[in-house]
Amino acid sequence: MKKMNRIIVLSLFIVVLFTLSPITNASENSSNEKVVLSEIIVKIQENGTDAAIASKLAEKLVNGELLDCDNPNAEPVSISQYLIGNDMVTYSLYADGSSMTVSLSGGTSTIGSGYVNWTGRLAKAVSSSTTFQYNIDYTFLNGGNDYISRVYNKKIIVIYGSFSNDILSVIKSTENINGPAHGKLSAKLDYTIPPITGYGSLSVYVGNDNAYAVFNDFQ
Repeated sequence: MKKMNRIIVLSLFIVVLFTLSPITNASENSSNEKVVLSEIIVKIQENGTDAAIASKLAEKLVNGELLDCDNPNAEPVSISQYLIGNDMVTYSLYADGSSMTVSLSGGTSTIGSGYVNWTGRLAKAVSSSTTFQYNIDYTFLNGGNDYISRVYNKKIIVIYGSFSNDILSVIKSTENINGPAHGKLSAKLDYTIPPITGYGSLSVYVGNDNAYAVFNDFQ
């Protein structure tokens, strides 16, 4: 009789446990995936990507694939460079439709005897997934070594992840025979979709009376 009672109590416990346990069905999973997908599409569009391409890129991310613009092993299918006034822009397009735009623009110039001083120039790199930017002041010296005065106002956005260890500094303040002056913003990038860690950096090089921005990423 005691054995029978134990069996009955155990059976009731299993039934209650099963009843209280949460049940996730296929339709709920599908609904959650759609919410995540729609959120990623909106975020990618915020970085200036066309809606149709943003949808395609979001599906790629949800499937666990890295966008080409974030993949250091992927080469752009086309690179366009154009100059608007004193602003240089480089646009790189990748096979999956993702892109990267790097620019050095804006600011105020002061022209003196043998020099041009730039303040508040904006170095910026915008891809389908990240944004790096900061301001930089530098000076061109006619017949002398160009130099960087300061870098400031850093900003980084990772639309489906986070960043850490961000450092903005003047790597090399003055141009010399070994190369141009160099300012740099770098950070560790932790993507959540797909889960992967990478690194990115936005550099500005100043030398030979010229300045330009370059973005690099790597895993």
